[in-house]
Amino acid sequence: MYVRRTQTGSSKHGPRFSHRLCESVRSGSQVRQVTLLNLGADFPLPKRRWRAFANLVQCLDTGTTPLFDPDPEMLKLAQRTASRLQRRRHARSGNRAGGAEPVATVLLHSLHHPPTPLSGASASPSPRCTRCGSPISCA
Repeated sequence: MYVRRTQTGSSKHGPRFSHRLCESVRSGSQVRQVTLLNLGADFPLPKRRWRAFANLVQCLDTGTTPLFDPDPEMLKLAQRTASRLQRRRHARSGNRAGGAEPVATVLLHSLHHPPTPLSGASASPSPRCTRCGSPISCA
């Protein structure tokens, strides 16, 4: 994720800009920039803090802990932004209870696969009892 400043129009007083929270998405061999949220024209953080802000929003969105404690002003703004991002994703999912549709349904009891070959130290057969054939020696 990253913050991007985009020109949205112009007037007799000069160009107008908007700030957007974006991410890069690979589609085949191409990379596209996708706008996740419009942060508005009055985004309060200076440009030097945009990267830290985007990283914090990503941490809050994914449920991971940031490496450093952010300052309270940035944390409050990032929490609001992460909340807006989650609401937007929920609205786009069609308000389904489970979020996105499942990709596939797999019945585990119906899976058949060939036995995997052993490799390494476990590849050599374990010693077996000569009387009963169990892997432990019968004394």
